[in-house]
This record gives sequence, structure tokens and C-alpha cells, in this order.
Amino acid sequence: MIIENTYEFEVDDVECPVDGQKIKYHVILETSEKILVEDILDFFENVKTHPIFQEDLARAACRHFGCDVEIKGLHNGVAIHSNYDLEVGVEI
Repeated sequence: MIIENTYEFEVDDVECPVDGQKIKYHVILETSEKILVEDILDFFENVKTHPIFQEDLARAACRHFGCDVEIKGLHNGVAIHSNYDLEVGVEI
């Protein structure tokens, strides 16, 4: 039996390293494992302590949680969708 858990939430005030704009992200984590909500909150609160590109955030979350990650954000009117697949190990 394969169980899939989906964790879906929003993260506010992540700083862009180029222009300092605070960006709101919609995040989806998918895994067959359990992730504690407190671990999710801690990881993404720590992300807010330094500027980070969305693409790098998706990769870091994938590696940290050991799961597939999708992050959507709107930066200066451009919608960005970053997907990182754990099994493939590359952005898709």
C-alpha cells in the first residue's frame, strides 16, 4: 500500500535576494512519509532569516524533507512555478 501525504500551505515575507521584495509562496509537499507540522513551520520560518531565490528554496525544501516540492510565487507580476522531484533529483 502506498500512502501519499500532501501538505499545502502559504509562506509570507520571503525576501528576494535581488530587489528585497517580500514574496508570498504557495507550497505543496508530497511524500509517502509523515512530516510534522512543527518541522514545516520551523524550516520555513528559518528561510525568512535570509534572502533566497524561489528555485533554491524548492531544492532546499526537497532535500530537507526528502519529498517532492512545488512552490508557486508571484514576483513583479511574473508567476513562477518551481517543482522539484526527489526521485529524479532535478527540477521539472
